Amino acid sequence: MSWTIWFTGLPASGKTTLAGCLYKTLTEKGIKLELFDSDEFVKEWYDYFTPDVNGRDLNNHIMALVSKSLNRYGIITLVTSTLSKEEKRQRLREILPGYIEIYCKCSLATAKKRDPKGLYRFSMIGIIPDFTGISASYDEHTSPDLVVNTETFSKEESLEQILLFLDKKSII
Repeated sequence: MSWTIWFTGLPASGKTTLAGCLYKTLTEKGIKLELFDSDEFVKEWYDYFTPDVNGRDLNNHIMALVSKSLNRYGIITLVTSTLSKEEKRQRLREILPGYIEIYCKCSLATAKKRDPKGLYRFSMIGIIPDFTGISASYDEHTSPDLVVNTETFSKEESLEQILLFLDKKSII
C-alpha cells in the first residue's frame, strides 16, 4: 500500500512549506512521490474551478482521486489544502486507504501575520469571499494523525517531527 499525506491547516499555517521540505527530503532518499499544492493545482485547472466553497470541494476531491490512482502504482502523494471542514477530512479517509492527515496548527493571528500571498488582507477588504478563517469557518480537527504546531516549532523542527512520525509508522 502507498500513502497520501495530506497537510491541512489555516491558510499560511505552513502546509506548503513543510510539504515542500518533505518532498525534497524524500526524493533525495529515492522515494517516488508527487506533490499537489492546492493553489498550484487550481492555477493549472483554473477554468474548471470557482473560487468558492464548491470549487474548493471539487479541487480537493480531484486531488484525492488523482492521489488514489498514483497510490495504486506505489507513488506516495503529498497534498496541501486548507480542507476546513471535518466532514470533508473524514470523507478522505473513506476515499484513500492510505490517508495520513498532518494538521499544521497555528493561531489565526499568526497566520495573518505570515500571510505571504496577502490573502487575509484581500479577504478583509472583500476581494476574496468565503475565505477560511475570516468569512468561512475552519472546523477544529478531531482525529489528525499528527499535529505539528508551526507557531511554536521552526520549519526544521516541524519537518523532524514529521519524519519521525512517518518512520515510526513505517511509511518511509
